[in-house]
Amino acid sequence: MRLFGCQILRRGDTKTPKIALTFDDGPHPVFTPMLLDILERIEGKGTFFTTGRNILDNLSLSEDMVRRGHMIGNHTFDHPHALWSGRGKLHDEIKKTKELIEELSEKPNKIFRPPYGFITPSMLSICRQLELSIVLWNSNSKDYKRDVPEIMVNRVRDKITSGSILLFHECHFNKPSLDYSGTLKALKSVVDIVKLRGLHPVTIGEMFTL
Repeated sequence: MRLFGCQILRRGDTKTPKIALTFDDGPHPVFTPMLLDILERIEGKGTFFTTGRNILDNLSLSEDMVRRGHMIGNHTFDHPHALWSGRGKLHDEIKKTKELIEELSEKPNKIFRPPYGFITPSMLSICRQLELSIVLWNSNSKDYKRDVPEIMVNRVRDKITSGSILLFHECHFNKPSLDYSGTLKALKSVVDIVKLRGLHPVTIGEMFTL
């Protein structure tokens, strides 16, 4: 769909056996490498909506993510809430991270995920100006609640279908000490279901030909 000229993506084609596993707020020096290994074992690709600050703090890991064929998406520099941020701050946060991602990947940064999934008119205007598509999701694991893995899996189980965009986190944007190992356990179960249902994890770019 389009809103004020900005493309907003929530789900892909339901007729092709592709699914998008997306991860927010990283990269994280401990949990991200484990996520990458899980995806590698099933020959799948993920989309990582990273903050600019975490890219700078984990530069070699960010480079490895690109090298392995995963897609890096823009999640602002410091994860501000759009409702409490002026247009100038939002523009700087998004543009600075866009430039970092483009230098890292040597490709245009085309996708953006708003912190907390909150969209404002200013954000739409900025994304339109910077030629960014906004990527949301149609199933949220809510792993930030850090429930037991079975609960996380059950939240997304019914949406493990063609065209779905699933949301997970690899860390908390400003509390790197929080334990997200439950997400790793949940993801192992999710990818088993993905394989059982004949789906292939692809990047957002592959799903929407961006």
